[in-house]
Amino acid sequence: MHFWNSKSRRTKATIQTVLEFNGNTFLEFLKKIHSKFEKCYFFMDKASQHYKSKKVLKYFEDNKDTLIPVYLPTTASQEFMVMEEI
Repeated sequence: MHFWNSKSRRTKATIQTVLEFNGNTFLEFLKKIHSKFEKCYFFMDKASQHYKSKKVLKYFEDNKDTLIPVYLPTTASQEFMVMEEI
């Protein structure tokens, strides 16, 4: 089970729980967050759902002025990595 979380000072937290994490579920979450914020920076790890899904890549490309992906380095120290799966 995967949990995603995003917060803003102006809005309440948006949390989504999914049983299966794939390009489609990530794209659904991406669109939900993007609809709430004028400009978004997405900080992500190198999970294949984040950068290999053609639908996700197309959505980033189509919205490149308002949706900016930032991929975390794969060599980051383990103590800085956020737990994604419980």
